[in-house]
Amino acid sequence: MSTPLEAIRLKCRWCCLDQPKGIQLCRSDKSRPVWPLRFGKSVRGTPLKAIRAKCLDCVGGSPFEVKECDPTHDNCALWPFRFGTNPNYGEAAREQRRAARLKYLREKAAPPGDFGTNVGRVV
Repeated sequence: MSTPLEAIRLKCRWCCLDQPKGIQLCRSDKSRPVWPLRFGKSVRGTPLKAIRAKCLDCVGGSPFEVKECDPTHDNCALWPFRFGTNPNYGEAAREQRRAARLKYLREKAAPPGDFGTNVGRVV
């Protein structure tokens, strides 16, 4: 299974009739959610959020229509990611990643030189 960035790249190649130069010269609406990610490299935001926004845009903004989307309609590479989640990870892996991210953010937010020695101090 592909990654979200690979899926965006595949969708862009499909749109440009598999012409790599077409992706480079793409004059699509630059406000489209996946346009900055068309080269398969993360630039800003998350690819999953961009895919979710693209899917909502494709079906006219209806979450129900995103759910009912048929992947055979145009052989869409974004279809597995249409809910804004990565199907390559199970719930256990997602929880592990969330916990690791939370731990990292807590460590980063701790004041320098403060290793939990605030016991008994009034702040």
